[in-house]
Amino acid sequence: MIMGNKSFVLAEAPMKKVLGGISFAAIVLLLLSAVGRFLEPEGRLWCQNMYALEEDSADVMFFGSSNVYSNINPAILYEKAGITSYIMGGSGQPIWNSYYYLREAYQTQHPKLVVIDMKSLIYDVDYMDLPEAYLQVEGLKWSFNKLEAIKASSEQEALSLLFGYPIYHTRWRENKALFMEDNDKYGAMEMGFYPVYNVHHAFPPDYHPGVSADVTKMREKNETYLRKMIELAQEKGSEVLLLKTPYVINEYADSIYNHAEQIAAEYQVACLNMNKVDFGFVYGLELADTEHLNNYGVKRVTDYLCEYMQANFELPNRGGGGGGGGGVWRTKAAPRCHWVGLTQGGGAPLVGGYRGG
Repeated sequence: MIMGNKSFVLAEAPMKKVLGGISFAAIVLLLLSAVGRFLEPEGRLWCQNMYALEEDSADVMFFGSSNVYSNINPAILYEKAGITSYIMGGSGQPIWNSYYYLREAYQTQHPKLVVIDMKSLIYDVDYMDLPEAYLQVEGLKWSFNKLEAIKASSEQEALSLLFGYPIYHTRWRENKALFMEDNDKYGAMEMGFYPVYNVHHAFPPDYHPGVSADVTKMREKNETYLRKMIELAQEKGSEVLLLKTPYVINEYADSIYNHAEQIAAEYQVACLNMNKVDFGFVYGLELADTEHLNNYGVKRVTDYLCEYMQANFELPNRGGGGGGGGGVWRTKAAPRCHWVGLTQGGGAPLVGGYRGG
């Protein structure tokens, strides 16, 4: 009997070691994840604010780079026409990350219109640098969708994208101070809008970049994920708009956008390249730099986009349109869009520039 108990104890020992090892590994992974959360930048705010939206409250959702999140103001769409919209943005957001953000968005939102930023279609890489890739995935909740986004975002550094610690641990002081200061400057990016204020002076007021009629096939990975986004949106019953806001482009970029137009026509979805439309945009005064708009440009572009969407899509008025309606889009986004004076190169204020508070 004693020998039997001894054998049982001896057999039990390896199992305890295995369980202990698993527990230790789990604790280490949790600690690394927690440390990564403390040290990482606040790039997850776009995701956090999307998760915080009331279910099925965004009728329009934008996906893409700073060419949408700094160039389109949801508060103007709401105040002008009662259109509720959210920008699921990310700095330099590749089209494959836009696709996984769209999949994530459909967990709680069912937008009537999905707007896809065309800027990333000119990227000539299949993977971004590791820190840039991390910024695109770190805000997603843990799920198979996040794991697939990580797989699409990195060829060999999946663990780094999972936990982030190897990317940021050597820069914790300047990293935390930099990103917290950056976010405090404009608030929490409500509705995804992140404004730029300065006026670009590299071009005369009558400058126009022109357009190219050539067609250059975009990179295969970009085309694959563009098609996946369109097909997913159509499967879910959303209409689609491919969008390029005004910016100083070269002929190569323009020829890529022409390929995107062909793909849009194939799926019978809308495509709007604003450089091909005369709507009064003044490149010499309404650019903040070569691809982002100052608040003059944001207002003009958003006003025109609002009119375009009203003319081409069926979008409900949820209480805006200049009336007394309230709602989250007015209370959260509009207060940071009051009129102030912008200065032109340090000189006299320009009249009526939009600015965030």
